[in-house]
Amino acid sequence: MQSRILVVIAFVASSACSSGIGPAPETVPASGNPPYEGTLRVTPDPVRVADTLEGCVRSVVLKFENSGSDSALRIDRVETPNDALRVAGDFPLDIAAGRSHFVDLHFAPAEVGDASGPIEIFTAESPLAAYRLEVIAVASERRDARESFRPLDLVVVLDVSTTMGTLPRLRDAVRQLFDSVPAAGGDLRIGLTTFVNDVLVHGGGAFLDPAEFLRELDTQLDPDTGTPNFDLPRHQLNFDFQENSLAALYRSATEFPFRRDARRVLLLITDDTFLEPPAVFSDGTPATASFALVASALEEHGIRLVSIHAGARDRGLSSNVDGEPSLVSRTGGTWREFADVTSNEPGLSGLLLDLAVGRSCD
Repeated sequence: MQSRILVVIAFVASSACSSGIGPAPETVPASGNPPYEGTLRVTPDPVRVADTLEGCVRSVVLKFENSGSDSALRIDRVETPNDALRVAGDFPLDIAAGRSHFVDLHFAPAEVGDASGPIEIFTAESPLAAYRLEVIAVASERRDARESFRPLDLVVVLDVSTTMGTLPRLRDAVRQLFDSVPAAGGDLRIGLTTFVNDVLVHGGGAFLDPAEFLRELDTQLDPDTGTPNFDLPRHQLNFDFQENSLAALYRSATEFPFRRDARRVLLLITDDTFLEPPAVFSDGTPATASFALVASALEEHGIRLVSIHAGARDRGLSSNVDGEPSLVSRTGGTWREFADVTSNEPGLSGLLLDLAVGRSCD
């Protein structure tokens, strides 16, 4: 009799498990990773990056929100699945309760293929799991066919501060550009603006022939090293890391006589970000141009900004300003990572040639 009772108990227990009676087992997502259950909310989620050509960059603004009402949320770090996906921002990042913060996700593929994958966002809410943000990002092959040549009015807006060490490469790339474009039947005019704390519009805002452009560029360079000339007063009192790039962009947009039928492009090359009024630079030069003023001037004159800068210090250039679009985004331009372009000569000369012949990242 006792054995029969034990059999019945075993049968009932087995039935309860199979029918869902009793406590539910812990569940995890199909990926096998535990779910995130903290206060971080990310928008958009998932992230779908627009079609991106190999060698180009697309950016998406991410909103990080602390949905909690009691305490600040610390984001310790962000890990991306590959080098093509980069999150711009300084971490750790603290977000007050009920507040949000904007960061930028950049997709910069060096090769064709699928770079999709999860971004893991690690918070200080230990021992909670990381927030997993799915990103769909695919790079397609660069177009072989170039647009028909349209006239190009290009102004190089160049940071010649003491930390810039890539100027000899720029000089060689510009020389190659002057050799290549006429041979291909292109129509190019080029001007030069240089800046540190002060701004110099070379040639009084005139577009320069090749010899004039290189002569003007050489006035900023040490004849032996090709780097900034420390004998120039503009370099002797340069103790700022942020430079006067906004004033240089504004003056370039408003002082050069762009042709009505030409593509109008400012090529900014800098290794740091900018200051805005009422800031004053270390040599006493006041910052005179605001972000809003420059954005308005570029849009009013129909000028695209193409920028080469350091992605870690790209506020307002390629990254948002309090959620507002960057200068590159506002003007339909594009940007490249400073180290990627200037570390090898073909990168810079190739970018210049693409600009001249109208090859676009769109």
